[in-house]
Amino acid sequence: VSYGHWLTDVLPRLALYLAAYNMRDIDYFYFPSTRWPWQIETLSMLGIERRKIISEEKVKFFSCDTLLTTPFPRPGWDVPQWIPPALKALFGVNSPSDRPLTRKFYATRKDAKWRRVKNESVLEAALAGEGFQILTLADFTLEEKIKLFSETAIVVSMHGSSLGNTLFCQKHTGVLEMFGAGQTSP
Repeated sequence: VSYGHWLTDVLPRLALYLAAYNMRDIDYFYFPSTRWPWQIETLSMLGIERRKIISEEKVKFFSCDTLLTTPFPRPGWDVPQWIPPALKALFGVNSPSDRPLTRKFYATRKDAKWRRVKNESVLEAALAGEGFQILTLADFTLEEKIKLFSETAIVVSMHGSSLGNTLFCQKHTGVLEMFGAGQTSP
């Protein structure tokens, strides 16, 4: 499960469970993947104890007395309107204050294996000249990413999973998502 799909497919289901049930009443949580540190970090932030986490990667079959499940939360590529507010509530992202958002940043993909910007140094110089910070999102914890995106006025990035964090942006945050030649939006 990629980071973007974790945010748009897995966590919304968890938000539905936690809205309807007390977490202490749930014995175990079954997830499609827990191999990445950010997955465990997410669950820890939500108060899910490690001993309650079961990964499909390790356990393919199980039996239980009661199983709670939901349908796939988003048909097609579009993220339903209920998901951003549900995730914001899940992680305690507050509504915007009266002060305007001023932070602007470019999320570099220098550390990525694909979808990199060929002339990135030129792009970075131009954006820095307009007051943009140049950030490598892999250097941030999930908690830091949530705070960063929720307090940002403009985000610029090449298409990729890290843009899933825009779910934590405020309603009027501007997002410029770049695509490579021949690449189209899903």
